[in-house]
Amino acid sequence: MKPRAIIWLAVILTATMFGFASKTAGVAVNDVYAVTLSMQVNYQDDLNGIPVIGRVQVINKHLINLALGHPPTNAVPRNQVLAVTYECGSQNPRLVVFDKS
Repeated sequence: MKPRAIIWLAVILTATMFGFASKTAGVAVNDVYAVTLSMQVNYQDDLNGIPVIGRVQVINKHLINLALGHPPTNAVPRNQVLAVTYECGSQNPRLVVFDKS
C-alpha cells in the first residue's frame, strides 16, 4: 500500500470516530460553531525493505475535501467551513462541513 493511501485511511478512521457528516439535512441543529482542527497522522511505509514511520499534518482543508469526496489538495470554497453542531437535547456534537451561504 502506498503511503498516501495509508495516510487517508488513518484520516477516514479518525473522521469516523468524530461522527463526520457532510451536511446537516434532517437534523434539528440548535448551535453551529466554526472550528479549526489540526492533527498529526502517522503512517508506516517501507524504504528498501526497512519499515519507516512517517508523519503528516492534516488541516481543515484536507478534512473538508475528505468529507466531500474531493482530492485532499483541492481548494475549498470560502463559504464551506468545518463546524461542530449540537442537536437539541443531545449530548453528542457532530463534526460537519457547513455551507455559510
